[in-house]
Formats: sequence, C-alpha cells, structure tokens
Amino acid sequence: MSEYINNCFCCGHYLVPRYKRLVNNIFPQNPEHGLDKNNLERLRFYALVKPEKLDKSFRYMSQKIARYLRHRNRPYVILGIKAMDDTMKSCYEQLNTFVDDYLETLRLILNEGNDLELIEHVVASFESFCEIREEAPNYQRNYQFFVSRFTQLCYNNDEVDKTKYVEKFIKRKH
Repeated sequence: MSEYINNCFCCGHYLVPRYKRLVNNIFPQNPEHGLDKNNLERLRFYALVKPEKLDKSFRYMSQKIARYLRHRNRPYVILGIKAMDDTMKSCYEQLNTFVDDYLETLRLILNEGNDLELIEHVVASFESFCEIREEAPNYQRNYQFFVSRFTQLCYNNDEVDKTKYVEKFIKRKH
C-alpha cells in the first residue's frame, strides 16, 4: 500500500491507525511473493511493545481474511492464515486476548468449502495452536465444531476427496 494513500496532504497525519497499516503492509501486491517478512517482524514487535493493540490488529486481520474469503481470493487467505499463525506463535503470552478471533477465522474458512489446500493450512495452524501451552487455559472455549469438522473430512463419502484428505493428514503426521 502506498504511503501517499495513508496520510493527509494538508497536515501530514496518518489517516489509518498504525495497527491497520502494519497488517495491510504484510500482504504483498503479488501473493506469489509470500508474506513480507520485514513488515511481519514490525507487526510482531508492535504487538510485543503494545499488547493492548494486539486484539485490534488481530481482529482487523481476521476481517481482512474474511473479506479475501468472500471474494474467493485463495492465495491471500493462505497468506492470512500464515500471518495469523506466525503472530500467534510469537505473542502466545497474550493468547487469551485474540484467540476468539483466531478460532472464528479458522471456523469461517472450514465452513466456506472443501478446498483441500485451505483445509491443510487450517489444520496446520490449528495443530500449532494446540501445541501452545497456556498458563491460564480457558475451559469455556468450544472446540466441538473443529472436532466434528475434522472427523467429517476424514469420513467423507466421496472416495476421491476422502483419499486426498486421509493422505494429507497422514503425510503431516510422518
């Protein structure tokens, strides 16, 4: 995103909040280039320095991924999942502040369709989420949707899809 779009010409102040600019700058113009690592590092540093802004930035990232999903922009959805996963791993101390937006985004992606590549990225991200050891776990979270959806994917009636899903999940375990 251009710097000229983000600031006011008359007074030089930025019109877009900093956390939104940092999230916007993660996504490149061409999704084949992958995430912008420098800007991702800036977002992580910003989240560590100002943990109170982590909730807003994660919510905005979730909204952005949902918008990409509505517009069927798969490469950017995958980049968004990777960015959320990376941010979650680096800011796991404040996990309770943004975990609801994270899980809601994964739920939205799983509900959207049966795209194998998207599901594979969601499963990988959910696995890394499950490996994080929480100091104060929240037992009120409901994981029933994820268990039922992953089970449904493994016991799919379509033999071609079933074989693909089982192969992908087994390959990830080895």
